[in-house]
Amino acid sequence: MSQGGCVRCGIRYAAKNRREAVVRSWAVRLSSRTSYAHMYRLVERLPLCAGCLEEMPVIGEKICEQCGRSWEHQGQQLLECGALRCRDCRSIEENALRGNRGLLHYDDWGKDLLGLYKYRGDERLADFFGKLLTLAMYRYFRSGQFDYLVAVPLHPKRLSERGFNQMEIVAERIGRDIGVPIRKDLIRTKETAKLSQQTGREARILSMQDAFAWKGEAAKPKKPSRILLLDDIYTTGSTLRACAQAIHQVETVKSYIWSLTIYR
Repeated sequence: MSQGGCVRCGIRYAAKNRREAVVRSWAVRLSSRTSYAHMYRLVERLPLCAGCLEEMPVIGEKICEQCGRSWEHQGQQLLECGALRCRDCRSIEENALRGNRGLLHYDDWGKDLLGLYKYRGDERLADFFGKLLTLAMYRYFRSGQFDYLVAVPLHPKRLSERGFNQMEIVAERIGRDIGVPIRKDLIRTKETAKLSQQTGREARILSMQDAFAWKGEAAKPKKPSRILLLDDIYTTGSTLRACAQAIHQVETVKSYIWSLTIYR
């Protein structure tokens, strides 16, 4: 727990026994692929007070096996009888992305935090989001499952406006935590309108066509690489699918590509 207080509400560390109980509860729920002790340490180090930690909107176990969408959170209308994938995923004909996993529901709990980081550059939150993604990594994947991490890049114009690539910094945090190198061979080749300015799922998908390119020596692998793409949020999935497709387009040996996001 940060000595500076909770990154969400600003309350300083208090109610130690209550916080320990909350940490234990999350560790039990999230430790299906790693040990309880390891998950306990990952949860305990999150700079959140007991109340905010308890309210953390973690996605449950019942999810679409492709995109990680929560069945409970989205409602039964997205299900088809006996389906393991949601209707959106079943409608996608070609997908270079093996799947996505997100840790948190994108709701009021985290929207302000993400905005503070992306648009105001609050560096404390880079460390916080890195810790969340490390936790998500060990919740969903095995240790050593990936060869390297790739952060979704910004277009040069957007990078100039913002001054930094928020996910590249977060990727460095998680890479350091899990001991996996970062590759920066993925570039943004086309500027697209902000999500809030696009009308509908189809417009978003269309705008992302040919928006990325895969450069450098990593584009010529001699054996399949295991790549984990990192982004802040999975909405329609068009950005991450476009990234995976850009990698596959230039490879003679196709990589095994998953994505991991803070929010879903």
